[in-house]
Amino acid sequence: MITKEWQDEEGGGSFLLPPGMYNFKIAAAEKGKSQAGNDKLTLTLHVYDGNGGAPVFVYDYLTSAFKKRVIDFCRCVGLVDLVDGGELTPQRCINATGQVHLKQETYESVTRNKVDRYEYDKATPKVPEEDDIPF
Repeated sequence: MITKEWQDEEGGGSFLLPPGMYNFKIAAAEKGKSQAGNDKLTLTLHVYDGNGGAPVFVYDYLTSAFKKRVIDFCRCVGLVDLVDGGELTPQRCINATGQVHLKQETYESVTRNKVDRYEYDKATPKVPEEDDIPF
């Protein structure tokens, strides 16, 4: 087995994709708590450049505090049964696919890809503000 340590000492080593729309697959999902104490899912996305290259790892976090983002993610990956309520579990996320718009963000001199938004069919009706999506 060959193992490569991709992270170098300066914190780089990950591949950067230019801002834009990409296909993705959820490779890992883990339940936890945010620093504010909200329920959180940590997602590892395999993002594909469309040129047959190796997938680029992009990390994203869904929290119960940002309901719209959770709903957009559910619509994007086809978990429409959770738009009106239900429990979004790591098991439901694994291997889910969709399209994501990435941007680049620099923090402490390191530039990384970051999820800007999850894409879904905008013709789908919006969920009323008073509905909750528990984790």
